[in-house]
Amino acid sequence: MNNELKYIPYKSRRNKFIRDSSSLSLLNYYSYGRQQKFILSTNKKVNLEIGFGSGEFIFYRAIRDSDSIYIGSEVYTPGIMKLINNIKEHDLHNIFVYQGDARELLNQVPDKFFNNIYILFPDPWPKNRHHKHRLINKDFLQYLSNKFSSNLFIVTDHSNYAESVLYDILQSDKFKLVKMKISNKIFYKTNFEEKALQKSNNIFNFALSHKN
Repeated sequence: MNNELKYIPYKSRRNKFIRDSSSLSLLNYYSYGRQQKFILSTNKKVNLEIGFGSGEFIFYRAIRDSDSIYIGSEVYTPGIMKLINNIKEHDLHNIFVYQGDARELLNQVPDKFFNNIYILFPDPWPKNRHHKHRLINKDFLQYLSNKFSSNLFIVTDHSNYAESVLYDILQSDKFKLVKMKISNKIFYKTNFEEKALQKSNNIFNFALSHKN
């Protein structure tokens, strides 16, 4: 395993605590931590979505790709509980939730552990003085390059963030830009994407693999 990524853990004052016992029980049941031993030893492909919001995309992927495992990391409890309730309702057994900063999870797993990693509509921190808070930067991309075996997918509707991501990709000796697409068509219908389209924002899609 490579050296750990150094970072300042992300916390939000707007987050809510889960207090009722039934919700806590569900969260524990579908948690990555509870299934960690199985997930780390499985022969199935394991995929990660970083910051799944309300879980629309990862839920869709898990149904479509039932032979693979999907792990979703998220810090906001309302989105986490929405996904967990959908998992329970549809009796899915290939989605697990990591409640917390995805960088902590990435530090725990071996290199090339994930097949694909998805980062859809990360917080753009649009003001210049806040750019340091952006998840995706040169160091994070460098670290991520060691954690997936197939592809890294990044989607944003913020043009400045897209420019920053593209610059860091082109400067890196780790990535091959397989595809870059700019459109106002739906990548996959999530709450964030609907908001972007309502604002007539372009959606920037990046698909990355490793350089040979």
